[in-house]
Amino acid sequence: MKKMKSNPRSKEIYEILAMEIPTSVSNEIALKKKILESNEKRLSDILRDIEKDATKADNKVLQDLKVGGKKGTSKDGSGGKDWVNYQGIKLYNGNHTLGQAQIFFDSLAKIRDEITNLEIVEKAFQGLLKSGLHNETICSVYRHNGVPEKFVLSPPVPKTSKLSFKGRFTIK
Repeated sequence: MKKMKSNPRSKEIYEILAMEIPTSVSNEIALKKKILESNEKRLSDILRDIEKDATKADNKVLQDLKVGGKKGTSKDGSGGKDWVNYQGIKLYNGNHTLGQAQIFFDSLAKIRDEITNLEIVEKAFQGLLKSGLHNETICSVYRHNGVPEKFVLSPPVPKTSKLSFKGRFTIK
């Protein structure tokens, strides 16, 4: 049997024992919450800096960000009037601290969504294990955008008896 890895954060497809999924997901939630807290602190510092030396236009954009989180983005997905598409990437063409605030708001929204989805996975597997899913069931897992999304359940590998030798050997 292949050795199961209980910390598959960096892999898109991996195998793990069913009993390890809730713990693994719980650890991932804790990590995401720490990242969220760190980014929230950083955003609050940026917002304080903006408020110190902001123009009227900056204050309008800042107010929109605080109220809606993403109101600065346009319908076409370009990110708003201050974002410029250049060879497949977006560059901010405005007050750099406002640009930083916008990307932090976007990041925080994404992290919150990931935490919510991870909590759903954790609760679902806890329910499956309580409903009788065997702890030793092997799960092939597909991660999409940082969250386990699809699971293939394989029956547990039967345990073999102790290793025994059918012969003699000596050590000199």
